[in-house]
Amino acid sequence: MNGTQFGGRTLTVNEARPQEPRSGGGGGRGMGGGRH
Repeated sequence: MNGTQFGGRTLTVNEARPQEPRSGGGGGRGMGGGRH
């Protein structure tokens, strides 16, 4: 866990991007899951 804030931010954006178009509704779910 090196740089939780630094890595967490990049991971959230990177994961939300491919998840939105891939699952269509996966991005919204992950964002509302409380990961932010």
